[in-house]
Amino acid sequence: MGGSGIEFPLQATITGAVVHFSGEETLRGTKWPHLPVNHGMASVDDYQPNLAHRSAENRRSQWTISIPEERTCFQICIENLWLLQDTGWGLHFPAGFPEYLGIAEDRETELFIARFVGKSGAWHGYPADHQKNFQDIPDGTILSNWLERKLLAPAKIRKITRGQPCRL
Repeated sequence: MGGSGIEFPLQATITGAVVHFSGEETLRGTKWPHLPVNHGMASVDDYQPNLAHRSAENRRSQWTISIPEERTCFQICIENLWLLQDTGWGLHFPAGFPEYLGIAEDRETELFIARFVGKSGAWHGYPADHQKNFQDIPDGTILSNWLERKLLAPAKIRKITRGQPCRL
């Protein structure tokens, strides 16, 4: 059961390069044709954690998950095609439903969306603060995908889109 009171009976597992949610294959092919296809645009091998988002001395959002979990979040982003050119978004699924993955600059606001940025073939990510930074709001195609897959409830999608406070 997610913190929202909505049951997410999804089990996120990674088998090779495919992410499964309760046996459902990733969004390749014709099921979600409105999402871009990842033609070698990103690879988990190109991911380098940015330690500025792991240092309490910096006034940036901070990961609260481990580096391996951060990389898994990026891999799920790639495999589910939650990418648009050099930007991607991810969610953290340690128990089959989204959970918090970081804290905002204020060190109090919990964050549950990751933003990934790729420059010159190198990718890094950080916990996205959709309330403070407009660029941290995922693209509408990504949010629609999360809504249709029931990863986040409609009220949460609306709040994220509007940059309003939103909790899991």
